[in-house]
Amino acid sequence: SQKVLSPTYLGYAPYWNPNDPDTTDPSTAKESAQSLALSVEAGYTEATYTVNVYYKAIAVPYAVRYYFQNINDDMYTENVDYYRQDRALTGTIIANDDLKLDEEQASGFTKLYHYPEAVAADGSTVFECYYDRNYYMVKFEMDGGYGTEPIYARYGTPFVVNAPTRHGYVFDGWALLGDNGEIVQAHATLP
Repeated sequence: SQKVLSPTYLGYAPYWNPNDPDTTDPSTAKESAQSLALSVEAGYTEATYTVNVYYKAIAVPYAVRYYFQNINDDMYTENVDYYRQDRALTGTIIANDDLKLDEEQASGFTKLYHYPEAVAADGSTVFECYYDRNYYMVKFEMDGGYGTEPIYARYGTPFVVNAPTRHGYVFDGWALLGDNGEIVQAHATLP
């Protein structure tokens, strides 16, 4: 009889089946094989005594960082408020949908990609998720006026618009219209 320590592998744990030590079916290996107490009976006549140890992935930590495209260039800046940590089995491929933020957190942005794709065995994986700013066409309803052109801009971009002109009228201000055409917010420029 002898006590045997199984080798260690990052991100994996050893398992065996003490009732059938030479099994070739890994699904039956459910008992920890960190330390094996082996005992060969006196009547054993085979030339070798085989014990199969199977290494199965274990949960290891990973982190996620979120980067958002800047307004004035094509570079990205991390939003540290969304940084998070989690655990997954070694080698797990994390899908885009599993890492994306909810609609409120990513309002005005579209998730492009993340890298790397899988969780490393040593627990050092840091997923970096990149979000691009959405572009919007801002149209101005001037009710017969002219002088203000539509604007195509990135989400969050500040811009200045010229007041429209219409003969016989004085411009009183802009109003933000909702999806159904109702006034959501008015911005008057004259008292």
